[in-house]
Amino acid sequence: MLELTGLRCGYAGDIIAVQDLDLTVGEGETFALIGPNGAGKSSTIMAIAGHVSVMAGDIRFRGDSLLGVPVEQRVRRGLALVPEGRRLFPDLTVVENLQVGGYTIPVGRQSALQERVFEYFPRLAQRRTQSAGSLSGGEQQMLAIGRAIMAEPRLLMIDELSLGLMPKVVDMCYSALAQLRTEGLTLLLVEQNTDRVLKFADRVCVLESGRVTWAGIAQAARNDPTFSSRYLGIGDPAGSEP
Repeated sequence: MLELTGLRCGYAGDIIAVQDLDLTVGEGETFALIGPNGAGKSSTIMAIAGHVSVMAGDIRFRGDSLLGVPVEQRVRRGLALVPEGRRLFPDLTVVENLQVGGYTIPVGRQSALQERVFEYFPRLAQRRTQSAGSLSGGEQQMLAIGRAIMAEPRLLMIDELSLGLMPKVVDMCYSALAQLRTEGLTLLLVEQNTDRVLKFADRVCVLESGRVTWAGIAQAARNDPTFSSRYLGIGDPAGSEP
């Protein structure tokens, strides 16, 4: 589904966020990018989406290179992104935000997609005429995911799904993703809730300072009691008192 080869990406002023990244995501797979702040996780998925400049390497989606492909065309090919911070249109209603997400979809198909979103997130159905800016943070995250679903993606990328959300809302979001996964959707998640994503993902990649420090099966990471301390700097690997 997705292949990154020698990816180097960054920002104006020769700021390199990711260096020589090789990564593959299989069709129907759930893949997680984890690591400390500033590791290059968000830059990676923003480069895939077309919002961060690629300095070297290649990004191939379903066999075709995305280099030079405009953002809109990437959406039409089956990519969708839920950005960190949600970036909704606060003055538009829930339904109007969903309509924006489905701009590449024929009008006749959009109603069915909206109902699909409301099945995943019943709260949004109850608030369909409310402005996005009046929703709670959790409801806004649901709407951001719903807006991306409206594009009928083959690959859904979500940046910091759990950030700032109550555990109950996180459960609702992951429940919706679990249902989407059973329907064959490929997921690429950037997540700061390491414990949760390691239980959900098939494979995981740890980034630090723009480079891979560990990659493998999520279950292997879950079964390693030293994983968090060795690769994420969480806890004391020796188990000693601070």
